[in-house]
Amino acid sequence: MDIRLSLFEVFTYLNATPASRNIGEGESILNAGHLILCGVTEFTHSIIRTLGLCLQTSALTKPPHEISGTGNKNDVHM
Repeated sequence: MDIRLSLFEVFTYLNATPASRNIGEGESILNAGHLILCGVTEFTHSIIRTLGLCLQTSALTKPPHEISGTGNKNDVHM
């Protein structure tokens, strides 16, 4: 199943704007190649759970940080 999130949906979920710190830092992590995995772990009739793995910039040999989120499936356009 193809799941696509718009930037509007991402900003709404994060309660952010393009100028928000979390957006800027997330973009830096992505551009640096530190995001090593990102995907959907659960998809039911009502929710979507996601998981990402991100290398620790201060300790690249340590296990990656786990980043998870849960969203309402009805808010996602498919």
